Amino acid sequence: MFGMRKNVSYWRIRHVLMSLIFLIPTVSFSDVGYKDLRIGMTFEEVELVCQSGEVGSQRCPNYSRKPYPIVKVYPNLETTELGLIIVTVGTYDVVFSDLLASMEKKYKNDFYFTDQQLELYNKEKSSELYISFENGTVVIMINKTGDFNQVGVIYASKERGRFFLQKHTPNSVNTDDF
Repeated sequence: MFGMRKNVSYWRIRHVLMSLIFLIPTVSFSDVGYKDLRIGMTFEEVELVCQSGEVGSQRCPNYSRKPYPIVKVYPNLETTELGLIIVTVGTYDVVFSDLLASMEKKYKNDFYFTDQQLELYNKEKSSELYISFENGTVVIMINKTGDFNQVGVIYASKERGRFFLQKHTPNSVNTDDF
């Protein structure tokens, strides 16, 4: 009798757990994001995380500090889901090396900026440099702002990632041509 009671408890617990699985809505957030912010969240969820009542593109005051980081969130163009997170993390001389090392451990690299792009940036003929990860969904951006080189991280939806790669992937030289 004792063994049968143990079996009933097991099935009762299993039944309750299976019921909960079907009652809880499935959420499909992206794997990329900043802290509790994830691409694909609804803007209602974003407002709770950011502790802000604004809708649309907004600064996320819960994660923004002075002077850094500055966190901004933007909706997807066709839906009411979070499509873009931009985090300005600091100046190049202070944060770049550690940030790059951290991103290289977490994400698969798509491309680094080229020597030619760096030369144009240093001659002030270009104002941004990019390092892309995970099919353009995670990007390190270096941006000239006055006398400073600010570093930011962009987290994007898969659609925006594909668009980014089409627009910014450097042309590569085919070594078979030589």
